[in-house]
Amino acid sequence: MVCKNLLIVVLLLLWSNTLLAADAARPNVLFIVTDDQAEWAMSCSGHPDAKTPNLDRIAREGVRLTNCFTPTPVCSPSRVAILTSRYGTEVGILDWLNPNKEPERGLDPKTPAWPRLLAAAGYRTGLIGKWHLGLKDEFHPSVFGYQYFMGFRGGGNSPRVCQFCLAR
Repeated sequence: MVCKNLLIVVLLLLWSNTLLAADAARPNVLFIVTDDQAEWAMSCSGHPDAKTPNLDRIAREGVRLTNCFTPTPVCSPSRVAILTSRYGTEVGILDWLNPNKEPERGLDPKTPAWPRLLAAAGYRTGLIGKWHLGLKDEFHPSVFGYQYFMGFRGGGNSPRVCQFCLAR
């Protein structure tokens, strides 16, 4: 009986170490998107007036994409493309979603999204900032795989008078 219990404990320890080793081998993913930020707005780009030591460190120690393109210069369809790898025209979001004129519109919750895939693979996911893909709870970032959200659900608002902020 003691041997059987010892064998079970050893197998559990080996199994847990395997899980921990697999977890340690996975890369961390930090994806930063900024609205209307020109490439020169970081000091690592060489601009003498930009002072961004934390962003510079991320650029130095991670991956910095210096030749990027957006499918549209408009926030909501651009966010759709980043989140889903689909053009806004494919999912019916062709322009920014105006929270005052279109409070019922948003990205279809059935649309595949990479945060959902990361969460299913065991990653912790979060979004901080502007969502701008639907105000209603059915379009909340948590529906698309974000386990943590703090920010604005809509666009075109001020942080001081935000009516559509934070989690549900």
